Amino acid sequence: MNLGSMTTNSSLVGPVLAMVFLTCIVWLIMYFRRVRAMKSQGIDPNKLHSPAEQAKLAGPANWPAENYNHLFEMPVLFYVVCLLFIATGKGDAETVQLAWGFVATRVIHSAIQISYNKITHRFSVFLVSSIVMFLLLYKAWALLM
Repeated sequence: MNLGSMTTNSSLVGPVLAMVFLTCIVWLIMYFRRVRAMKSQGIDPNKLHSPAEQAKLAGPANWPAENYNHLFEMPVLFYVVCLLFIATGKGDAETVQLAWGFVATRVIHSAIQISYNKITHRFSVFLVSSIVMFLLLYKAWALLM
């Protein structure tokens, strides 16, 4: 392995940590919005044990929770692919750019869902992030061939 590819592969740690950081921020927003909503609506937290019960909270109080769940769907593939590139040392500058592109689209997706949650806007960004993820998956698949 040459020094250039080692630097490129360690550069993938940045996008991975950025996704972890995004997940933590969304968790904090979820926590504070739900606590505030429960207090303002006089809801006993012990009665929110199921998703159906949690749906009784106002929409904006649930949006971060829905987004938090989304951060454990496609981003899981992102983590696996990035770790594969790091472990094999096969990442390149394009891989790092795609990884940051995925992170950027997920940040935008989260911002939309947590703030005003317009589905058409969110879906457009989701579509772009999916294309970026599929490009990363294609590059990873090419490693195996």
